[in-house]
Amino acid sequence: MRSVAIGLLIVGFGLQPAPARAGDPNRAPESDNAEAQRLFLEGMRAVDEGNMELAKRRFTASYNLLHRGSTLANLGHVEVKLGHVVEGLQNLKQALGLTDTADSQRPTIQSDFDAAYAKTGHLAIRTAAGARVEVDGTFVPGAAPFVEAIDVMPGHHVVEAWLPSRPVVRQEVDAPAGSVVEIELATQEERAVQPHAEPPAAIAPLTMDTATERPSAAPSWWTPPRIAGVALGAAAVVSLGTGSYFQGAGVKQANDVRGLRGSCGGLVPSSACGQLRSKVEDVHQDRRSAVVSWAVAGGALAGAIVAFVVGTQEPNRMSTGLTVRPSIAPGSIGLEGAF
Repeated sequence: MRSVAIGLLIVGFGLQPAPARAGDPNRAPESDNAEAQRLFLEGMRAVDEGNMELAKRRFTASYNLLHRGSTLANLGHVEVKLGHVVEGLQNLKQALGLTDTADSQRPTIQSDFDAAYAKTGHLAIRTAAGARVEVDGTFVPGAAPFVEAIDVMPGHHVVEAWLPSRPVVRQEVDAPAGSVVEIELATQEERAVQPHAEPPAAIAPLTMDTATERPSAAPSWWTPPRIAGVALGAAAVVSLGTGSYFQGAGVKQANDVRGLRGSCGGLVPSSACGQLRSKVEDVHQDRRSAVVSWAVAGGALAGAIVAFVVGTQEPNRMSTGLTVRPSIAPGSIGLEGAF
């Protein structure tokens, strides 16, 4: 049975003596060695019972105490069983590279590695030295150049590379199981040096999408027509207030005129008559000033409305200039200007 074979494999790994040399500073304490052995055997029992999650935890804890190729190989085997094929493949690869892995166990580890390799895709990424790389939004440890292909699950992937202060270079690629796909990501700096360089013949032509430019900032609300509208609106408010002031002054002067008329009724002109004439002139002046101020307020308000209407039009429909002037003449109030 497969479970028995796995159990024997784990026992064989677990009972291997740990490498030790006199004065070796990396040698684990005896207590850690014993605890690592206990956790290793518990992982073996969990595999025999079909509890792969528990086995993974025990093998991980054992390896953290004592780095052994046999432990790492069994951890990789369990991860593949759990469906974590990429993680399992990487642990199996590392186990094959450790010197303490027994030669008698290497064929078994290599077989597990080959099976996991056939289930995963592999991206050989070439880009500018020092560039950082992401695959599907996850950072690839280190920076270019990469010695080995990046292991991924089969399917569609998005690869991005960038240098500091340079736009992101993006490429989409399909990674078939068991195959190596070569990708070349030329950063903006490299394209400037070799604008007409062709990709190597061995690399399949793949569409490259450079980083999308950031959208421009939203246009300001303060367009020239709206600025003119605000200014005209403010002028209308001021003129309205001025007209109201003169109207109030005229009413007060008119009341004084009515009071003085009673004092200027004799045959001999008195000083009150002089005051009366002055007051009458003041009343007329205040009324004229009020009418002019209100006329200016009306013209400015109309100009503000027109300016805001123009300012809300589409940019391609707006004229390049706006001139609005209130027109005040005897018997008429209006606007004159050009758009």
